Amino acid sequence: MNRINKNNLKNFINNLFNKITYSQNSGNSQEDAIKILGAKNTFEGIDAEYKYISSIYGKENEDWRLLSQALLVDKGKQIDHLKILLKSGESAEFYFDVSDFFGK
Repeated sequence: MNRINKNNLKNFINNLFNKITYSQNSGNSQEDAIKILGAKNTFEGIDAEYKYISSIYGKENEDWRLLSQALLVDKGKQIDHLKILLKSGESAEFYFDVSDFFGK
């Protein structure tokens, strides 16, 4: 009998209920990029990035706005790097591991 891989089971459940989840990584560097799980395609995954940022900083184009977004490749992983400008004038950066959904 085959053993169930916990990651495969988690991905199956996420896809079954179309629930997007995020890893516990900080997102402060490429090495600690936030992994997005459960996105069916690139559009859904990128939307999840923006929702993640909005959950921390508020509404896009009111409380923060995107300064730049770039796709990086690091050790075979696709990493999306976002720089944002906050309403306060401060900036913030996020790294997301988009390997799970990029190009779908």
